Amino acid sequence: MIEYNLSNDIKVKFDNGEIVKTRWERFSTGSVAVPSCYARNHIGDKKIQNRGNEEAEIIEVKDANHITVKFKDGTIVKDRKYEDFIHGAIGKPGIPQLRRTLKNERLWTEKIMRNGMKAKIVRYGSANDIDIKFSNGTIVMHKTYANFCSGSVACK
Repeated sequence: MIEYNLSNDIKVKFDNGEIVKTRWERFSTGSVAVPSCYARNHIGDKKIQNRGNEEAEIIEVKDANHITVKFKDGTIVKDRKYEDFIHGAIGKPGIPQLRRTLKNERLWTEKIMRNGMKAKIVRYGSANDIDIKFSNGTIVMHKTYANFCSGSVACK
């Protein structure tokens, strides 16, 4: 272990120089693996990448944070994370990055509140700052997403 901040924020350095951020409980039980060893076993793996909806193949691995992939048209992208490959987040140069945001997922979500009224999220600032419109047209502002999910937002 080379750095200890909190029990869920430590850094471990392996003999090959790789550094991994992990949790104390994983370190103390010997559950932290050398990332490059795991990733190297995946040379030749293919997966559809969501950015461009195209298949990519791992052709080289330095470590888990530096893999090289090749797309079907021959385009090669270097120095990406293995985790990005698994989640389909690697794209060819020039393709805009996909961002999964809670705002996009939660905005316009509808739910029936405990009072029986239908409510819809019409503004999503953060999980602690949403505006909700009820079926009668009333808008309540600055509520929490957790209260919306539990149905406990009242129509004033």
